Amino acid sequence: MKLTRVEVKNYRSLFAEKGSPVTSIDLAEGMNAFVGPNNIGKSNLLRAVALALDPDYPFDRDKDMPSALMFAFPRVTLEFACEGKTSSERTLLRRAGEYERSILKPPKKTYADDGILRFTVSFPGNDRFGATRQEIVGIRGAGARQGDVAKLERAVAQFRRTLRFVMIQSGQSLEEVLAGKFREILRSVIQEHLTQQYADAEGQRLAFIEGLQTGLLAPLRDRVSDIVTSLFPEIGSVVLEPSVADIDTALSNVGVTLEDSVATPLQDKGTGVRGGVMVAMLRYLADQSRRSMVFAVEEPEAFLHPAAQEALRDDLESLAERRDVTLLVSTHSPHVVSRDAKARVFAMSKDGAGRTRIIHSAKGDEPLAGLLGGLFRDSVLSELLDATATAPSDARALVLVEGTTDADYLSLAARISKQPDLLQGLWIIPAGGASKLVIEAVVARSRFDLPLLALLDSDEMGRTARKTMTDKLAFQGPEVLSYSALFNGAPSDIEAEDLFPQVLLKAFIKAEGEDTVLSDKHRIGQTGQWHFGFTSVGKDLIVPFIEKHAKAGDFARWIELLAQIRERVGLND
Repeated sequence: MKLTRVEVKNYRSLFAEKGSPVTSIDLAEGMNAFVGPNNIGKSNLLRAVALALDPDYPFDRDKDMPSALMFAFPRVTLEFACEGKTSSERTLLRRAGEYERSILKPPKKTYADDGILRFTVSFPGNDRFGATRQEIVGIRGAGARQGDVAKLERAVAQFRRTLRFVMIQSGQSLEEVLAGKFREILRSVIQEHLTQQYADAEGQRLAFIEGLQTGLLAPLRDRVSDIVTSLFPEIGSVVLEPSVADIDTALSNVGVTLEDSVATPLQDKGTGVRGGVMVAMLRYLADQSRRSMVFAVEEPEAFLHPAAQEALRDDLESLAERRDVTLLVSTHSPHVVSRDAKARVFAMSKDGAGRTRIIHSAKGDEPLAGLLGGLFRDSVLSELLDATATAPSDARALVLVEGTTDADYLSLAARISKQPDLLQGLWIIPAGGASKLVIEAVVARSRFDLPLLALLDSDEMGRTARKTMTDKLAFQGPEVLSYSALFNGAPSDIEAEDLFPQVLLKAFIKAEGEDTVLSDKHRIGQTGQWHFGFTSVGKDLIVPFIEKHAKAGDFARWIELLAQIRERVGLND
């Protein structure tokens, strides 16, 4: 059974103003990630799901009612796809169908006939009389009408037996989690998965108690019994009962110690490590539970560096691999967002009235820059994450260049010189400028275990980028290459076009017109060669011109550059 749709009305910031729709979200099979800045309602959405699925989840009318609406009441509707593969699910569909048919008559189809269960929780009431929790199984086409009460109660009870819900709130410690509803779920899963071991452990516990009573405590018991019975003849015997926790209590108080150079209790480890242990426990629940599960996890990335966040994302993704597990995650991190085709990302925002809205959504393998841009001060980083989302299967090294023309020149050099093997294994990504290249280099280094090389102009921006990478970001000298390395003395102001013969560049300028394509012209140091700076229009026009008119010999320096690139990233062999 999988949660496929969430509808929320009038809960905290998820309210429907006059003329506005109810918050309605169609969920994906994989990870469902809700992104956006602080205080826009991500947690409210997960709490609304918790309110519906956990009968003990607190509801406070003063806090949970939208301040903008005086007389409305909260309502949360969850829709599940139920395949009926287990006996528990088949029983649920049968009982839900029986309840629906207490209103519907054949030949009308019920939700249950189509393997659908709609479960609604609402809190009607007012300030004077308070709010009363009401749980309803949806009846297709019946509107607000309700069916047989006894049949409804049986359907709801079976729903509770079929589904488990676990929520990990932001900042919650493992100890706090184990002290709550999670403890009961963990116990029941262990008992289901390890039925015999659970029974054996209980038998060993009782044997241990008996051993204490008949061995270690026996002399004390006999002495106390002799004295007490002599003073009080009406007392027949004395029993000493050692306090040995039952299995459920012992499981809920399990301590976790991690060993690296020393053994350290989990509570003394950092927040990131504690969060990782918590996710590992969720993995166990997902793998071993015989019931459907819904996981809601708030900000799992807290205090983890980007590479660790991505490893955590992979663990979270595996939670949703089963068809009976639903995963909801709220996050501020683009590294936690799944790029899987079965996942979905929802960008959230608040309007002027304080109402939370889903402003956009996309599948995990679609471009996400528009959704993730709000997580960054500069939206370019989200675009870069899109560019480096997935490495080609044949990539053996990553080459970052400033612009698309640089990438085009490298491709043309290999093709026109008839040396396509020079590009083999190279994954070339244009960054869109020197400053963006620096950011992308940092992101790529954290995402991929590949040799990396940054190819930069030797103009002022390129020199600044090189200095930033080597002096501040710990990139090694061989990882940063300038076009000026192809010239004796490595003069300044060398850009990609300077690697072409002067006669070819002059022919291009003459063909298109100086006023159209030329922005600058000056001598390069002591070389006597001209540097031609091109306008944006010139950049657009030069690639097709070179592709049409250049000969293999015009790419001599580019072939030399490709050889240097392959040498630096270790691909010459």
